[in-house]
Amino acid sequence: TGTVTDSWDASLTQDGSIMVYVEGTVLTIAGNGSGGIKANEDASWMFSDVNTTDFFKIATEINGLELIDMSDVIYANRIFDRCQAVTSLNVGGWNLSKAQTIDTIFQYCQSMPTVNVSNWDLSSCTDIVKFPLILFPFSVEFPERIIPTLSTSVAKTKDLWFLCFS
Repeated sequence: TGTVTDSWDASLTQDGSIMVYVEGTVLTIAGNGSGGIKANEDASWMFSDVNTTDFFKIATEINGLELIDMSDVIYANRIFDRCQAVTSLNVGGWNLSKAQTIDTIFQYCQSMPTVNVSNWDLSSCTDIVKFPLILFPFSVEFPERIIPTLSTSVAKTKDLWFLCFS
């Protein structure tokens, strides 16, 4: 609806099957209609500005997250690291049942007051580090079935609730 100020091919094969469009502070992920958007086994740093431009620092919205198939993701580390201006993320429907590592997935998302991960199946996760990290104020809607067993089912829960304040 706005003016596209930037765009890039985000597909692994660079064939245009997954495109990203920037309109001001809004980022939109779009497939070409030939199928779903499949995340790689290592989805680490997917929307992080550390390895790309500063755009992710100023983005207020990331549209199309619900289109990403996360079912084969094993490493979900720092996916939204330094997305400082994002106010909400539609990730509640993500299938992370194969994820073994989740490290500081929402680090420095300080403009986002809450995130719903209540449908996430974290039963395969053996390493959860600083989830969430440095989010003021912030609340995470965890799956009720996983909260009582996090400390017993996850081998490494280093700083799980690091810097969480009520």
